[in-house]
Amino acid sequence: MKTEQLFFAIVLLTSITSCSSNRYIYSASPPNPYFKEKGESKLAAYYSSSNDNATTKEFAGGWDLQGAYAISDHWALTASYFNRREQDVYNYMYSNPFDSSVVKYKRNLFEIGGGYFLSLNQKKTITVNLYGGAAFGKFSFDDNGLDGNRTN
Repeated sequence: MKTEQLFFAIVLLTSITSCSSNRYIYSASPPNPYFKEKGESKLAAYYSSSNDNATTKEFAGGWDLQGAYAISDHWALTASYFNRREQDVYNYMYSNPFDSSVVKYKRNLFEIGGGYFLSLNQKKTITVNLYGGAAFGKFSFDDNGLDGNRTN
């Protein structure tokens, strides 16, 4: 019982402290489809947001929709769509021609994939899942440097 509580605490702590994907163009949706047998299905929706930072104008927000279906006792299909908008501000101290940089992201992606799952015990409480797929969509990435000294 203590192991389960520790695991839950670690997952909860990780979930509430992981908020930003600094300068990464691709940001994957959280995994959803963990199955035990044929005929199972999953549907999930996520909404994420941040407190807008009035000083730096940083923000992050968006939503994810996911669905998956186990087509056999070991194979499943999955699909998802997500939409996100983010803005990060980076301040530089040294070795950069700019004082700061404002980075804006807009992401709209559709992902489709398939995978293999296998139960490792009789009760099917421990499983191994391996999925792969492809993403299609559009995203933009704007990086605007600011020079407070106006030296360029």
